[in-house]
Parts: sequence; structure tokens; C-alpha cells
Amino acid sequence: MPADPHPWSRAWADLRADLERYVTDDRPTVVDLYISPGALASVHYRIAHWARNGRSPLHFAARLAILVLQPWVQAWSGVEIAPQAIIGPGLYLGHFGPIIVGDTVLGSHVNLSPGAIIGAAGRGERRGFPVLGDRVYVAPGAKLIGPITVGNDVAVGANAVVTKDVADRAVVGGVPARVISERGSFDFV
Repeated sequence: MPADPHPWSRAWADLRADLERYVTDDRPTVVDLYISPGALASVHYRIAHWARNGRSPLHFAARLAILVLQPWVQAWSGVEIAPQAIIGPGLYLGHFGPIIVGDTVLGSHVNLSPGAIIGAAGRGERRGFPVLGDRVYVAPGAKLIGPITVGNDVAVGANAVVTKDVADRAVVGGVPARVISERGSFDFV
């Protein structure tokens, strides 16, 4: 795939799509977005991801700022997102709480709830991270681990542990997670 000729414009567009998901009235202020832990974590991730993937002096300066701010953002929001994660536009991090996203791929308009963990599992060639499709809802306490694929429009139930692939439009729950419905995430995203 060719390099994005306008990486900052792409990062800005993705960030705007994220922040639009936090707006509840017609005229949000910077303070409204600042006091939203999810919005703050989204801004931090987008800048960290942009800075990580560039080579200019501005990128290096941003990396330094991100390193200094990272502990503060994690304490304020409860969210830790790896800068190397690839996340589509419209990320929504609901409420304060521990949310951990590793070196993974998330599609567009993904909702992550407090207690959600998306991380690696396995050893050697079997080690890997989940890949989530578009419009996926991850309920509080859900864990998605290992080299799995979660399809589009999927809802993952509270405290579910997902270690196997999930088809499009499925609703999964339980430990280990199993399909409990084909209604998808339409009521949640």
C-alpha cells in the first residue's frame, strides 16, 4: 500500500470523527471535550500514532511530549492505547475506566467500554493480536485476546472472553464467548 500523501490530514480527519462521537449538543466547547476521559484518550492516541509514524523534527518533538503526558492521560482517563495500534475513525471510549488496547487493528466506529482489554496471546508463530471490524461494541469487562478476527457489526457482551473468530453481526457472551444472537451491534453503536 502506498504511503498516505497527507498523513496529518488523515490523522486530523480521524480525530474529528472520534470527537464527533462525544458531542451531545450543537455547540460543544473545548472544556466539554477535555473533561471527557474518552475524548482525551482519543486525542492522545491520534497524536501518538501520528508522531510514531513520522520522521520530521515535529514528529520527534511530539513523541517527547507524548512520553511526558502519557502517565497523566492514563491517570485521568484510565485508558492505555499502544501508539502502534491502527484504529479507524470514530473511536468511542465510554466512561472512565481501565481500557487497554495493544498493538492491534480496530475498524471504524468501535465502542470500547470500561474494563475492556484487547491484547496479545500465544507464543512464537501463534502469538498475535485481535483484529476488529467496523461498528464493534465491546461491553464492560470484555477481553478479546490472541490472533482472532472479529467481524463487522459485532457486539461483545459484558465480561465475555473472546479467543476465537467471531462472524459479522454476531452477539457473543460468556466465558469462553459463544454466539448468543445474530442481532449485531446496531442497538449499541
